[in-house]
Amino acid sequence: MKSIRVIKGSSSTLPWEVHAAAKIFGKRIRQRFATRQEAEAHLKVLEARRAQKERTPLDPEIHNVVALFQDKLTVDQIMLLLTEGVERFSKQSRTLKQLSEEFQAHIEMLHERVDAKGKPAVSATYVSDCKYFGPRVIEHLGNVDVADIKVEQLDTWVTNRLKSTLKNGKKISSRTVKNEVNYLSALFRYAINKNYLTKNLTHQMAKLPCATGEVTICQPEEIERLLEAGDHFVQSHIMFGAFGGLRSSEIMKMEWEDVRIEEGQFYIEGTKNAGSERWVKMTPPLMDWCKQLLEGDNPPSGLVMAGMTDITKGRKLEAAYKKAGCRIPKNALRHSYGSHHLVHYQNADNTANEMGHVGPQMTFKAYRKAVLKSQAAEYFAIRCEAKAQVISPCLGQKRGQKAA
Repeated sequence: MKSIRVIKGSSSTLPWEVHAAAKIFGKRIRQRFATRQEAEAHLKVLEARRAQKERTPLDPEIHNVVALFQDKLTVDQIMLLLTEGVERFSKQSRTLKQLSEEFQAHIEMLHERVDAKGKPAVSATYVSDCKYFGPRVIEHLGNVDVADIKVEQLDTWVTNRLKSTLKNGKKISSRTVKNEVNYLSALFRYAINKNYLTKNLTHQMAKLPCATGEVTICQPEEIERLLEAGDHFVQSHIMFGAFGGLRSSEIMKMEWEDVRIEEGQFYIEGTKNAGSERWVKMTPPLMDWCKQLLEGDNPPSGLVMAGMTDITKGRKLEAAYKKAGCRIPKNALRHSYGSHHLVHYQNADNTANEMGHVGPQMTFKAYRKAVLKSQAAEYFAIRCEAKAQVISPCLGQKRGQKAA
């Protein structure tokens, strides 16, 4: 039975009674009311009195601390700050290094999970990128407790990073800093899921400047020398980049089964933005090269780059650069495609669609380089002899992926 309760008595004028046991207030209480509503209101008053009586007395030291802020904060503000403090200090503590190591182990585990096609939940590139950015973020922010990191501290870090220089004296790019912030954001999301943090502070940071860089394109004679110097996989990287307009990450994920010679198109699975999933019309150089391979005696299958790691691809490209006496600047293949395609086909919307942009504005802003019509015609007149795919036992394939 409840110690304080409402009951219906026998009185005709005051039928509703509130009873409280003597053990609560030191004496028995019984009061009568005309309506049940009045009785229940009084019940709440007595329950509040009991709660006040049973409440643990406030520690004098705590009282003194709160008193310091009574003329600076309202009761609601004090309650809000105390509630946030309880959330903050009830979380498990993790240093930035501990969190980074735990997150790295988590994404490596995700990389081991593959779907029916053998594709991992996260790419090997993402795993290696996180392994690269983790120590660098810790180096600049320090191995602090993640719960102690402030937005102001992150903004100061970004400002200082944008002013810093590399070992070669060049200023660090805003793209690099953006990548570091993206890594930290992923780290914080993981921490929230693990109940180490309550919010992602990167969402409150000042907006970073746009990452811009000079648009660099390849000369036709350079591409021809590299196609001659490289093996099948170097050719694949160059042909789908320079004449298909693909990003490096898209080339690594592409499969030969998605190349449709009879349609003159190939399919790209979208990953970066709303327009990145697309069918791309093959340009004459790419069509000629693909036909040589797919209509030959031993057509390739599976992943175009056979599931190799970025490190293995990099070694193959470096060997081709050394043999050809020239190299491909960063993003130059895709830049070359966009710049020459705009001039040669004279259709900005079409070029944007082929490149997976959401509109031609991005194409003009990021990929346009002054090219003459004669230069564009020379560029798309390039042809090369396709080299057969040879799978080496030491190819350096990504875990969870198979070659043809």
